[in-house]
Amino acid sequence: MEEIQNLVEYYDELFPITQEQKEFYKKIISKYKTPAKMLSMGCATGCFENYLSQQGCDVTGIESSPEMLRSANLKRRNQLMSVRFFQMKMGEAAKFLTKGFYDVIYSLNSRIIFSSDREFLDKFFSDCRNILAPGGSLIIQLLNIDAFTGRPMVQLPCFQNVRVKLFTELWLQEDGSQTLVQNIETGNGKMLSVMQDQPVYIPTVMELQEAAKKSGFKKVSLFAGFDETPFTGNEESFVAVFS
Repeated sequence: MEEIQNLVEYYDELFPITQEQKEFYKKIISKYKTPAKMLSMGCATGCFENYLSQQGCDVTGIESSPEMLRSANLKRRNQLMSVRFFQMKMGEAAKFLTKGFYDVIYSLNSRIIFSSDREFLDKFFSDCRNILAPGGSLIIQLLNIDAFTGRPMVQLPCFQNVRVKLFTELWLQEDGSQTLVQNIETGNGKMLSVMQDQPVYIPTVMELQEAAKKSGFKKVSLFAGFDETPFTGNEESFVAVFS
């Protein structure tokens, strides 16, 4: 069960755009002809997509949550901005979006985990390969599940600012499935549910690499963050660039 509306108000504060992220994407975008064509898989509230549009990119964001999508569209400053948002599941992208069109496809803040199962991973990479232009890049920011211990419940990192805290529990079932529990605590101590027993799947780094190779990606670069510090395997999250 989801109550995403309880998170939407705070999402941009909990997952802010950092200067390192801006510089990282600036470097990636510089490889492509202007305007670089960008696709966000799971764009959430669309804050970064609107930023990229303001930097001269042509941006498409897809998101399955109508509450998130509403927030994304409200951020558009005018109708002339080269950014558009569609309510769409990640698994539908190859069906509705143009083959070989996008220079960069990306998924931030572990949004890829809401694809819900291991079988989807191969389809995700295959779909991305098909709608990427020749020489395109796929960027995934993801929690490093190998860095966490505990069974059957794993306490994932708490995101917080002065107004709110976001608590996340990952429950690992005996059949290999995973579910997520998220709650927020507001500044006055009130607890609000975001999601309960939501099916997710957090792939390992190795699973990502295997799925990417199977789909035809030739190279992967792994970083501990957008500052491009090398990934050692011990960090709580990582950024992967596939090409």
